[in-house]
Amino acid sequence: MKKVFNCQVFGAAVLVALYASVAIAATPTITYGGTSSAAIWYLGPGQVDEDGYYVDALLVASNPGDSNPSPSIYWSTNFNSLLAIVPQNGDKSAIITSKGPSYTTAQSPPPVYNVTVTVTWDGMASAPFPVFINVPYSMNVVNMGQYCTAAGCDCDAVPNTYGLTGYITLNDVQMLDLFGWGNLPIPVNETLENQLFLGTGSWSVPPLNYPAAGYWTAAQWTSAGTSSYFSDFFEVCIGGTLPTPPPTSSGTGGTSVFTETQKYWVGTTAPWTGVCTQADIVTLYTNHGAQSGAQTPGFPATVCKQGNFLNTKP
Repeated sequence: MKKVFNCQVFGAAVLVALYASVAIAATPTITYGGTSSAAIWYLGPGQVDEDGYYVDALLVASNPGDSNPSPSIYWSTNFNSLLAIVPQNGDKSAIITSKGPSYTTAQSPPPVYNVTVTVTWDGMASAPFPVFINVPYSMNVVNMGQYCTAAGCDCDAVPNTYGLTGYITLNDVQMLDLFGWGNLPIPVNETLENQLFLGTGSWSVPPLNYPAAGYWTAAQWTSAGTSSYFSDFFEVCIGGTLPTPPPTSSGTGGTSVFTETQKYWVGTTAPWTGVCTQADIVTLYTNHGAQSGAQTPGFPATVCKQGNFLNTKP
């Protein structure tokens, strides 16, 4: 009996020693600023955070149940085409950056978080961490008509065109996301292509000039919460000898004299960069300017491809 007793004691000691030398793997977790999901933006290839629109997020992994001082940690996503992952801090955190939007068609709330991130810690995988990637999706004109200020209307509304003959048509434009929600100010640029005088009377270059493309910084928006907008002007203000038929102050009808393809890009003021949210035709008449044929959103990318024209010369 004594021999058997010693054997049992010896065996128990061996089991205790083995237990103490093995780190017990536990399930890791991922958090983002203390939350269990992340929502970021896609603003086009290579674009960075802009005015509160964040294209990246820092995710932190933890596993207090794993006592291994040098764990093996690996990050992965179910959508490599939409998300880039760069591990940090000995792989215990990672910066995720958008490479594309969660969806390329309009969505209904609430958001469906279709992108996930997983961290594998010493062979144990975390629960999928949900990520949603929103995108500037379309444009919405909230106000259109004659431009007036306290100084006057049309060309008299702006100091550098005061006293000239013609008009200024105003378009106040919102940017909408995947859910059709208006958003806060963000840089926007426009590109203008296939600029064509239509051979109407004496409207031609020279002596007239082609319209120049513009851009809007976030500070140039009119801020009204989620109803914020930027103002796009269609302007014909001429001094000296007038073309025929002559331009007049704002009105309806009129004779078309010029056309071009316009494209809006959101997220940057640099031409041809950002996310294209609308392609349309701008037509200038003798008494007003107007957009038509709008394709919004600008998906697929071929709609906004350089050299893809929506306007033609009659």
